[in-house]
Amino acid sequence: MKHKRLTLLLATLLLTGCTGTAQVQNRAFVQLLGADADRNANRVTAVSFGMEEPASGTGETLLTALEAAQCRYDRALMLGHTQVLVCGKGELEQRLSLLLDGNRISPGCRLVCADNAAKVLEETGAGLETALSRMAEGGALYAPAVSDTLSDLLGASGMAVAPYVSGSDLGMCVVDRAGNIRTTLSEEACRGVALLRGKTRDTVLGIPTEQGTLSYEIHSCSYKLDLETAEGLTAVLSFRITGECAESCDQGQLRKGVQQAVTELCRAAVLETVCVYGVDLLDLERAARHQDPAFFAAHQEEWSAVIAQAGFRCEVRVE
Repeated sequence: MKHKRLTLLLATLLLTGCTGTAQVQNRAFVQLLGADADRNANRVTAVSFGMEEPASGTGETLLTALEAAQCRYDRALMLGHTQVLVCGKGELEQRLSLLLDGNRISPGCRLVCADNAAKVLEETGAGLETALSRMAEGGALYAPAVSDTLSDLLGASGMAVAPYVSGSDLGMCVVDRAGNIRTTLSEEACRGVALLRGKTRDTVLGIPTEQGTLSYEIHSCSYKLDLETAEGLTAVLSFRITGECAESCDQGQLRKGVQQAVTELCRAAVLETVCVYGVDLLDLERAARHQDPAFFAAHQEEWSAVIAQAGFRCEVRVE
């Protein structure tokens, strides 16, 4: 499958000089934190508010690398307000668990995966956070909190979906507990994941009609998940959507177009994540435990294979 990425302009923002008071002059409040690892060492890269250049350090472990960065820059790295964690190669589950343990970073900090976190932050700086927020707010991708990603990784599938940056391209990927990037997602799948897992308010859909392509702005989008288990597993997604179209149009055609667009985006997301890699994108494990615990208990050991072979059906109501 040929994958496309969402291209964006990652403008490198030059941070202003430090203006801290006497109480904070020996502290650096980290805005973006990068973590890389290889067989020999761990490396951290920190972009801090008010600092012109990233701080970096290496060590045998992630924590000793953080200590090295602090010693090198003679500042305590304060991680409590970190907005984005960029994870390069290395154990992802262990990293997230370590940083969340003891509230080293906020559970609401967002995750981005990369091949080389240090290179990404050196090239983009705080511009990465700006681009990530803009694309997530526009429904172009889903930007999960690190706590949500860790929860997905600890599930039966052992995989999660997360933003992925490579050069000037920001899209999404499937990543496993060890931090391996299994695949990158198409633009349609990224938007579908955002519909299923992320923020959908103010998302604009392009709706092809006989009158041309119309712009439909989603005001609210919710869905109910029901499971059918009589013959294997089928997930039924019942959507309720409200919104408006900027152009004058036939309401019947518009409604049909929105239904088709939502269905196609969700289908792309499910095909590229659930069906190929067994990613529990819809949290089917929790739904099965609640709706049919006997079915889940009978298939728990091969849950990834079960959901990869599951059927999916979308029912979209446009109000």
